Amino acid sequence: MNAVIRLGGLMAALFAAVFGAWTAPPWLRWLAGRLRASVSATSAAMRARPRAFAVAALAMVLLAVGGYAGRVWWTSRPQPVEVGFKVVSPPITDFANDGKPHALVVTFTTSVAPLALVGKDIASGVVATPPVEGQWRWASDRQLEFTPKAEWPVGARYSVRIDRGAVAPQVRLDAYDFTFASAAFEAKLRKAEFYQDPVNPTLRRRCWSSRSRIR
Repeated sequence: MNAVIRLGGLMAALFAAVFGAWTAPPWLRWLAGRLRASVSATSAAMRARPRAFAVAALAMVLLAVGGYAGRVWWTSRPQPVEVGFKVVSPPITDFANDGKPHALVVTFTTSVAPLALVGKDIASGVVATPPVEGQWRWASDRQLEFTPKAEWPVGARYSVRIDRGAVAPQVRLDAYDFTFASAAFEAKLRKAEFYQDPVNPTLRRRCWSSRSRIR
């Protein structure tokens, strides 16, 4: 501590030699006095109880080292990767193929399904709003499907919530809900023809052919 005081005095002398004499304001002199008193008291306490001060200094060093090591461990541990997904709304029902409704398909960017449920129906963990009767199923480890019991309502909008427990425990999704819509109703004109009666050429009319579909 005496070395610190001597160094301060030397710097003060050097400053005076370069910049000339300077008188410190009262507040600075008071602060310097308090600092000298604190240094002197600390030095006296260290001389009186060297072992206690050594233990305190060692504890501070260990605390700093432990904090740094903990920070390094926290930042270097493996970070969970968030998995994205793509939703394909059910397409137009092909009534020529038994009229079976198409499934809603959710495809994830990587494997997310619990291994025990791959290729199986699931009874809970995925909820659609408004409710619609049907079955959720893990078609593969990265594809979730929902097949309705009856035909999709026309132009209906749904929101779906995936519980965290519905996917493998090590997986974190970038979103746990999504929306989709069933196909909307659409009427289209297929073709228009001009008809002339082969018996009476003056009898003419136009024939329209149209169809309605769900898109």
